[in-house]
Amino acid sequence: MSKPLSLSNSVRHCRERWQALPDYRKPNNNMRYAIADAALAALAVFFMQSASFLAHQRDMELRKRRNNGRTLFGIEKLPSDNQLRNLLDPVTPDHFQADFDWIVAEMAAAGTLDAFLAYQGTWLVALDGLTYHSSTTVHCANCLQRQDSSGTIHYYHSVITPVIVKPGSPHVLPLPPEFIVPQDGHEKQDCERAAVKRWLAAHHTRNQPYTVTYLGDDLYANQPGCQLIAETYQQYFVFVCKPDSHVALYSELALLDKIGGVTTQTTRHWNGRAAASSTYRFANHVPLRAGAAALLVDWCELTVTNAATGAVLFHNAWVTNHRLAAYNVAEIVQVGRTRWKVENEVSSQ
Repeated sequence: MSKPLSLSNSVRHCRERWQALPDYRKPNNNMRYAIADAALAALAVFFMQSASFLAHQRDMELRKRRNNGRTLFGIEKLPSDNQLRNLLDPVTPDHFQADFDWIVAEMAAAGTLDAFLAYQGTWLVALDGLTYHSSTTVHCANCLQRQDSSGTIHYYHSVITPVIVKPGSPHVLPLPPEFIVPQDGHEKQDCERAAVKRWLAAHHTRNQPYTVTYLGDDLYANQPGCQLIAETYQQYFVFVCKPDSHVALYSELALLDKIGGVTTQTTRHWNGRAAASSTYRFANHVPLRAGAAALLVDWCELTVTNAATGAVLFHNAWVTNHRLAAYNVAEIVQVGRTRWKVENEVSSQ
């Protein structure tokens, strides 16, 4: 077993790799700042979660002749925000994909990766789309576009941010992102579903020998995506499933409910403020969509109410290819609810 992953080892790895990043400055340009220092400075901003990190470090350097950028990240010369953009904007994201794989490999070697294993020994990989830039004036060749009701064009950048999550754990493990950008040879604009398919094609084999349960919102609960995960990649999914986007499925559930084909069970618990009732409903082998070729999935629902007043505190439903039964429906629901970590621990940062 190797030593646990540390910041110093991570910084050392990044510096070694990032020295080879492409540098698009012309020979006669100011070469004061190394490309590796620029990349480490960008990493430091996200690591410290401070938008003013670089300015603060430069001020600290002037006052104390030392700064956290140098002591923690080994940055010899701190570039300004504008210099940082000029150096890194031309560098494509694929140059950093291997760094995510290195982190996962180091954790596996140290024996800490298994701490993320969840239901039936699977990794729970939460998928979510995130918009990180939007403007009506600032745009580039990689921008997506949308037009509002007044005719104004909005330019934006979006990305899929997969992360390994675990119920009850405050930690998440980011995986390589997939950027939603215009695709060569495609007339239609790129979308979140297409980006997820690209990500699965590129990364699904890297999860071996583990199995994976993919988590996502209602957008992912569509037949092509679910079929790809279940049949092509032989993995699992737990996706949010809403009635308005799955009319055929909920029509089938209504018929099953009339003949007792939907199982219901209720538990009571204290939620920290009041007594609450959790009602689980589930049914197996229901069609995800209309038509004879519909994929059969298992469906479950959770409704949490105040035991005293009957007020609904929480309600949601999911589809999955994990077989549902009375003994595991609560655990599957907990897995489905863990999807929110991709928004709480990732998108908010």
